[in-house]
Amino acid sequence: RHGVCHDFFRPTVNKNMNASPRLLFVGHWLRDFETLAEAMQMIWREQPKASLDCVIPRNYRSHPALLRLARDERVNWHADIPPEKLRNLYQRSTILFLPLIDAAANNSIVEAIASGLPVVTTEVGGIADYVPEAAGELCPPEDIAAHAQAVLNWLADRERLDRAAGAGRAFAKEQLGWAHIAKKLIKDFEKLSLWETLCLRMST
Repeated sequence: RHGVCHDFFRPTVNKNMNASPRLLFVGHWLRDFETLAEAMQMIWREQPKASLDCVIPRNYRSHPALLRLARDERVNWHADIPPEKLRNLYQRSTILFLPLIDAAANNSIVEAIASGLPVVTTEVGGIADYVPEAAGELCPPEDIAAHAQAVLNWLADRERLDRAAGAGRAFAKEQLGWAHIAKKLIKDFEKLSLWETLCLRMST
């Protein structure tokens, strides 16, 4: 698995549980901007006070779907921000809403769950390895309605959000810490070395 520095990306103890919902979208590579934009319209019909923070480099904002989103004053744009500000966005948000086209691993997802932020994303590539069922929800690719409904369902259940925050954080600490991943990688290399030695012996 890809890892995360869970000592840096961590939950905050000062989260305002009564604030209006804040959705967070981070990145540009293999992101599904069309699903994001259309799903937000559906979400806003039921949650008109919800805001969306988009952390997207300026030179990747020319996509037509993002231009449509830019017309809405509930969308806040961020770029070239330091790691501390990104961490703060994870900590203050309600859900990481990250529709994807494809992915093997994803920095935004591992940073979010380490920060105690529930995740609604797309079931593509290796993403299922990074989002335990209790920490978020995976939606069918390009299914706009499923993505929107998943977000609405999570926003309607504060206890579920709280449980997901704890589950995601625990998973990040137990499975995604770099020290844990390094030890596992070393063991894999040792197994590979042993296998190569056995093959060499069998061939001579």
